[in-house]
Amino acid sequence: MENEKICKIVQDLLPNYIENLTSEETNIFIEEHLNTCSNCKNILENMKNDLNPTSTHKDNREIKYMKKYNNKMRILKIIIFTVILLFVILTVRKIIIISDLYNKAEKTKMASNYHEISYSYNLGYYYKEETFKLDNKKKIIITQLTEDGNVSTTTMFANKISDNNNTSLYSVNIYGNTSEGKKAILNKTMEIYDTMQNNPFYTENWWQLLKCTMLASIKPTTFNGSQCYYLSNFKTPYSYNSEGIYANKETGFLIGSIAYEYKNSNKIDDNSPKREPSHEYILELNMVTDSDFIEPNINEYEIQE
Repeated sequence: MENEKICKIVQDLLPNYIENLTSEETNIFIEEHLNTCSNCKNILENMKNDLNPTSTHKDNREIKYMKKYNNKMRILKIIIFTVILLFVILTVRKIIIISDLYNKAEKTKMASNYHEISYSYNLGYYYKEETFKLDNKKKIIITQLTEDGNVSTTTMFANKISDNNNTSLYSVNIYGNTSEGKKAILNKTMEIYDTMQNNPFYTENWWQLLKCTMLASIKPTTFNGSQCYYLSNFKTPYSYNSEGIYANKETGFLIGSIAYEYKNSNKIDDNSPKREPSHEYILELNMVTDSDFIEPNINEYEIQE
Protein backbone atom coordinates (compact mmCIF):
# COMPACT_ATOMS: atom_id res chain seq x y z
CA MET A 1 0.00 0.00 0.00
CA GLU A 2 2.83 2.33 0.89
CA ASN A 3 4.55 1.65 -2.45
CA GLU A 4 1.40 2.46 -4.36
CA LYS A 5 1.20 5.84 -2.62
CA ILE A 6 4.83 6.58 -3.50
CA CYS A 7 4.18 5.54 -7.11
CA LYS A 8 1.17 7.84 -7.20
CA ILE A 9 3.21 10.75 -5.87
CA VAL A 10 6.07 10.13 -8.33
CA GLN A 11 3.68 9.82 -11.26
CA ASP A 12 2.06 13.12 -10.32
CA LEU A 13 5.51 14.73 -10.26
CA LEU A 14 6.71 13.25 -13.56
CA PRO A 15 5.27 15.98 -15.86
CA ASN A 16 7.14 18.67 -13.91
CA TYR A 17 10.21 16.45 -13.75
CA ILE A 18 10.22 16.13 -17.53
CA GLU A 19 9.97 19.91 -17.87
CA ASN A 20 12.77 20.40 -15.30
CA LEU A 21 10.43 22.24 -12.91
CA THR A 22 11.15 20.14 -9.84
CA SER A 23 13.76 20.90 -7.21
CA GLU A 24 17.02 19.04 -6.85
CA GLU A 25 15.79 17.18 -3.75
CA THR A 26 12.62 16.15 -5.60
CA ASN A 27 14.68 14.99 -8.57
CA ILE A 28 16.76 12.78 -6.28
CA PHE A 29 13.58 11.33 -4.76
CA ILE A 30 12.05 10.64 -8.20
CA GLU A 31 15.21 9.11 -9.66
CA GLU A 32 15.75 6.83 -6.66
CA HIS A 33 12.20 5.57 -7.07
CA LEU A 34 12.59 5.10 -10.83
CA ASN A 35 15.64 2.95 -10.22
CA THR A 36 13.51 0.51 -8.24
CA CYS A 37 10.14 0.80 -10.02
CA SER A 38 9.97 -0.38 -13.60
CA ASN A 39 6.31 0.62 -13.90
CA CYS A 40 6.99 4.29 -13.14
CA LYS A 41 10.03 4.21 -15.39
CA ASN A 42 7.88 2.97 -18.29
CA ILE A 43 5.32 5.68 -17.57
CA LEU A 44 8.14 8.27 -17.75
CA GLU A 45 9.29 6.97 -21.14
CA ASN A 46 5.74 7.01 -22.48
CA MET A 47 5.26 10.58 -21.26
CA LYS A 48 8.46 11.66 -23.00
CA ASN A 49 7.32 10.07 -26.28
CA ASP A 50 3.88 11.65 -25.96
CA LEU A 51 5.39 15.05 -25.32
CA ASN A 52 7.79 14.80 -28.32
CA PRO A 53 6.05 12.84 -31.12
CA THR A 54 7.49 15.13 -33.82
CA SER A 55 11.04 14.26 -32.87
CA THR A 56 10.32 10.53 -33.03
CA HIS A 57 8.60 10.92 -36.38
CA LYS A 58 11.48 13.01 -37.65
CA ASP A 59 13.97 10.37 -36.55
CA ASN A 60 11.96 7.71 -38.36
CA ARG A 61 11.90 9.82 -41.50
CA GLU A 62 15.65 10.37 -41.32
CA ILE A 63 16.22 6.65 -40.91
CA LYS A 64 14.04 5.90 -43.95
CA TYR A 65 15.79 8.61 -45.96
CA MET A 66 19.23 7.25 -45.08
CA LYS A 67 18.14 3.75 -46.05
CA LYS A 68 16.87 5.00 -49.41
CA TYR A 69 20.03 7.07 -49.93
CA ASN A 70 22.27 4.12 -49.12
CA ASN A 71 20.28 1.89 -51.49
CA LYS A 72 20.55 4.44 -54.29
CA MET A 73 24.28 4.88 -53.68
CA ARG A 74 24.74 1.12 -53.70
CA ILE A 75 22.88 0.86 -57.03
CA LEU A 76 24.87 3.79 -58.45
CA LYS A 77 28.16 2.16 -57.42
CA ILE A 78 27.08 -1.10 -59.07
CA ILE A 79 26.16 0.76 -62.27
CA ILE A 80 29.45 2.70 -62.33
CA PHE A 81 31.46 -0.46 -61.65
CA THR A 82 29.57 -2.32 -64.41
CA VAL A 83 30.16 0.49 -66.92
CA ILE A 84 33.87 0.65 -66.08
CA LEU A 85 34.18 -3.13 -66.27
CA LEU A 86 32.44 -3.23 -69.67
CA PHE A 87 34.64 -0.38 -70.93
CA VAL A 88 37.79 -2.23 -69.82
CA ILE A 89 36.59 -5.52 -71.38
CA LEU A 90 35.69 -3.84 -74.70
CA THR A 91 38.97 -1.88 -74.79
CA VAL A 92 41.03 -5.01 -74.10
CA ARG A 93 39.10 -6.82 -76.86
CA LYS A 94 39.86 -4.00 -79.32
CA ILE A 95 43.55 -3.97 -78.35
CA ILE A 96 43.76 -7.73 -78.92
CA ILE A 97 42.07 -7.45 -82.34
CA ILE A 98 44.21 -4.51 -83.50
CA SER A 99 47.44 -6.14 -82.25
CA ASP A 100 46.52 -9.31 -84.12
CA LEU A 101 45.74 -7.36 -87.31
CA TYR A 102 49.04 -5.48 -86.98
CA ASN A 103 51.07 -8.71 -86.66
CA LYS A 104 49.27 -10.31 -89.62
CA ALA A 105 49.70 -7.19 -91.76
CA GLU A 106 53.43 -7.07 -90.96
CA LYS A 107 53.80 -10.67 -92.08
CA THR A 108 51.68 -10.14 -95.20
CA LYS A 109 53.45 -7.02 -96.43
CA MET A 110 56.83 -8.83 -96.47
CA ALA A 111 55.61 -11.30 -99.10
CA SER A 112 57.92 -11.64 -102.11
CA ASN A 113 55.21 -12.93 -104.46
CA TYR A 114 51.98 -11.00 -104.62
CA HIS A 115 49.46 -9.32 -106.90
CA GLU A 116 47.89 -6.19 -105.40
CA ILE A 117 45.15 -4.02 -106.92
CA SER A 118 43.93 -0.72 -105.48
CA TYR A 119 40.94 1.27 -106.71
CA SER A 120 40.14 4.89 -105.85
CA TYR A 121 36.83 6.56 -106.58
CA ASN A 122 36.12 10.25 -106.26
CA LEU A 123 33.82 12.81 -107.83
CA GLY A 124 34.55 12.61 -111.56
CA TYR A 125 37.72 10.58 -111.00
CA TYR A 126 38.80 6.93 -111.14
CA TYR A 127 42.26 5.58 -110.31
CA LYS A 128 43.49 1.99 -110.44
CA GLU A 129 46.96 0.79 -109.48
CA GLU A 130 47.95 -2.82 -110.03
CA THR A 131 51.23 -4.24 -108.72
CA PHE A 132 52.86 -7.57 -109.54
CA LYS A 133 55.89 -8.56 -107.44
CA LEU A 134 58.08 -11.60 -107.86
CA ASP A 135 61.31 -11.57 -105.86
CA ASN A 136 63.37 -8.66 -107.30
CA LYS A 137 60.97 -7.80 -110.12
CA LYS A 138 57.95 -5.52 -110.13
CA LYS A 139 55.31 -4.54 -112.64
CA ILE A 140 53.06 -1.58 -111.85
CA ILE A 141 50.07 -0.63 -114.01
CA ILE A 142 48.37 2.72 -113.33
CA THR A 143 45.05 3.52 -115.01
CA GLN A 144 43.33 6.89 -114.63
CA LEU A 145 39.94 8.11 -115.86
CA THR A 146 39.18 11.82 -115.51
CA GLU A 147 35.89 13.69 -115.57
CA ASP A 148 36.38 14.75 -119.18
CA GLY A 149 36.58 11.08 -120.21
CA ASN A 150 40.31 10.86 -120.84
CA VAL A 151 41.90 7.52 -120.03
CA SER A 152 45.63 7.05 -119.49
CA THR A 153 47.57 3.89 -118.70
CA THR A 154 51.14 3.75 -117.46
CA THR A 155 52.96 0.43 -117.12
CA MET A 156 56.31 0.14 -115.34
CA PHE A 157 58.58 -2.90 -115.47
CA ALA A 158 61.15 -2.66 -112.67
CA ASN A 159 64.21 -4.73 -111.79
CA LYS A 160 65.89 -4.14 -108.44
CA ILE A 161 69.50 -3.01 -108.55
CA SER A 162 70.10 -2.09 -104.86
CA ASP A 163 68.44 -2.05 -101.42
CA ASN A 164 67.89 0.92 -99.10
CA ASN A 165 65.70 0.11 -96.07
CA ASN A 166 62.03 0.22 -97.16
CA THR A 167 62.85 1.72 -100.57
CA SER A 168 65.06 0.21 -103.25
CA LEU A 169 66.63 1.40 -106.48
CA TYR A 170 65.13 -0.14 -109.60
CA SER A 171 65.95 0.03 -113.26
CA VAL A 172 62.58 0.81 -114.82
CA ASN A 173 61.05 0.71 -118.30
CA ILE A 174 57.96 2.91 -118.46
CA TYR A 175 55.25 2.54 -121.11
CA GLY A 176 52.59 5.24 -121.37
CA ASN A 177 49.35 4.98 -123.33
CA THR A 178 47.24 8.15 -123.59
CA SER A 179 45.00 9.90 -126.10
CA GLU A 180 48.16 11.55 -127.42
CA GLY A 181 49.76 8.21 -128.33
CA LYS A 182 52.17 5.63 -126.95
CA LYS A 183 55.44 6.73 -125.39
CA ALA A 184 58.20 4.85 -123.55
CA ILE A 185 61.10 5.70 -121.25
CA LEU A 186 63.74 2.98 -120.91
CA ASN A 187 66.32 2.15 -118.23
CA LYS A 188 65.28 4.90 -115.83
CA THR A 189 66.67 4.53 -112.29
CA MET A 190 63.94 5.07 -109.68
CA GLU A 191 63.32 4.55 -105.96
CA ILE A 192 60.33 2.30 -105.31
CA TYR A 193 58.88 1.08 -102.02
CA ASP A 194 59.65 -2.60 -101.62
CA THR A 195 56.65 -3.43 -99.44
CA MET A 196 52.99 -3.15 -100.26
CA GLN A 197 50.64 -0.75 -98.42
CA ASN A 198 51.79 0.68 -95.10
CA ASN A 199 50.55 -1.09 -91.98
CA PRO A 200 47.50 0.99 -90.87
CA PHE A 201 47.66 -0.46 -87.34
CA TYR A 202 51.17 0.69 -86.47
CA THR A 203 51.63 2.52 -83.16
CA GLU A 204 54.87 3.45 -81.42
CA ASN A 205 54.07 1.84 -78.05
CA TRP A 206 51.34 0.29 -75.90
CA TRP A 207 50.31 3.65 -74.43
CA GLN A 208 49.72 5.11 -77.89
CA LEU A 209 47.83 1.96 -78.87
CA LEU A 210 45.60 2.32 -75.78
CA LYS A 211 44.82 5.98 -76.50
CA CYS A 212 44.02 5.28 -80.15
CA THR A 213 41.88 2.26 -79.33
CA MET A 214 39.70 3.55 -76.49
CA LEU A 215 37.28 5.49 -78.68
CA ALA A 216 37.59 3.29 -81.77
CA SER A 217 34.75 1.10 -82.99
CA ILE A 218 35.43 -2.42 -84.32
CA LYS A 219 32.74 -4.60 -85.90
CA PRO A 220 33.04 -7.94 -87.71
CA THR A 221 31.53 -7.83 -91.21
CA THR A 222 32.15 -8.83 -94.84
CA PHE A 223 33.52 -6.72 -97.70
CA ASN A 224 33.58 -7.95 -101.30
CA GLY A 225 33.05 -11.48 -99.99
CA SER A 226 35.94 -11.38 -97.48
CA GLN A 227 35.58 -11.79 -93.72
CA CYS A 228 36.90 -8.60 -92.18
CA TYR A 229 36.68 -6.01 -89.42
CA TYR A 230 35.24 -2.55 -89.97
CA LEU A 231 37.15 0.02 -87.90
CA SER A 232 36.06 3.62 -87.42
CA ASN A 233 37.51 6.44 -85.34
CA PHE A 234 40.84 4.60 -85.08
CA LYS A 235 43.15 7.62 -85.15
CA THR A 236 46.90 7.16 -85.04
CA PRO A 237 49.61 9.62 -86.11
CA TYR A 238 50.18 7.35 -89.12
CA SER A 239 46.64 6.46 -90.23
CA TYR A 240 45.44 8.30 -93.31
CA ASN A 241 41.77 7.41 -92.89
CA SER A 242 40.16 7.24 -89.44
CA GLU A 243 36.60 7.57 -90.77
CA GLY A 244 36.23 3.92 -91.69
CA ILE A 245 38.44 1.08 -92.97
CA TYR A 246 37.93 -2.61 -93.74
CA ALA A 247 40.72 -5.04 -92.76
CA ASN A 248 40.89 -8.68 -93.80
CA LYS A 249 40.73 -10.96 -90.73
CA GLU A 250 43.18 -13.49 -92.13
CA THR A 251 45.90 -11.24 -93.55
CA GLY A 252 45.43 -7.91 -91.72
CA PHE A 253 45.47 -6.40 -95.21
CA LEU A 254 43.44 -3.24 -95.80
CA ILE A 255 40.71 -4.08 -98.34
CA GLY A 256 38.60 -0.92 -98.28
CA SER A 257 38.08 2.56 -96.89
CA ILE A 258 35.21 5.02 -97.08
CA ALA A 259 35.24 8.49 -98.63
CA TYR A 260 34.95 11.58 -96.47
CA GLU A 261 35.12 15.35 -96.73
CA TYR A 262 38.30 17.03 -95.52
CA LYS A 263 37.95 19.35 -92.52
CA ASN A 264 37.30 22.95 -93.56
CA SER A 265 36.88 21.76 -97.15
CA ASN A 266 35.09 25.02 -97.97
CA LYS A 267 38.39 26.83 -97.36
CA ILE A 268 40.43 24.59 -99.66
CA ASP A 269 41.44 25.98 -103.04
CA ASP A 270 39.19 24.84 -105.90
CA ASN A 271 42.17 23.29 -107.66
CA SER A 272 42.92 21.01 -104.69
CA PRO A 273 40.99 17.89 -103.57
CA LYS A 274 38.32 18.53 -100.96
CA ARG A 275 37.55 14.94 -100.04
CA GLU A 276 39.36 11.66 -99.51
CA PRO A 277 38.16 9.15 -102.12
CA SER A 278 36.89 5.72 -101.27
CA HIS A 279 39.40 2.91 -101.80
CA GLU A 280 39.16 -0.80 -102.51
CA TYR A 281 42.06 -3.25 -102.41
CA ILE A 282 42.56 -6.80 -103.65
CA LEU A 283 45.51 -8.99 -102.68
CA GLU A 284 46.55 -12.34 -104.12
CA LEU A 285 49.56 -14.16 -102.68
CA ASN A 286 51.88 -16.55 -104.54
CA MET A 287 50.03 -16.17 -107.85
CA VAL A 288 52.61 -14.18 -109.86
CA THR A 289 54.78 -15.92 -112.50
CA ASP A 290 57.46 -14.82 -114.97
CA SER A 291 54.82 -14.59 -117.69
CA ASP A 292 53.39 -11.51 -115.93
CA PHE A 293 56.59 -9.60 -116.76
CA ILE A 294 56.55 -9.86 -120.55
CA GLU A 295 57.02 -6.33 -121.86
CA PRO A 296 55.02 -4.90 -124.79
CA ASN A 297 56.44 -4.53 -128.30
CA ILE A 298 58.81 -1.55 -128.07
CA ASN A 299 58.31 -0.83 -131.79
CA GLU A 300 54.79 0.38 -131.01
CA TYR A 301 56.10 3.16 -128.74
CA GLU A 302 57.86 6.46 -129.22
CA ILE A 303 61.01 6.29 -127.10
CA GLN A 304 61.73 9.37 -124.99
CA GLU A 305 64.83 10.34 -123.06
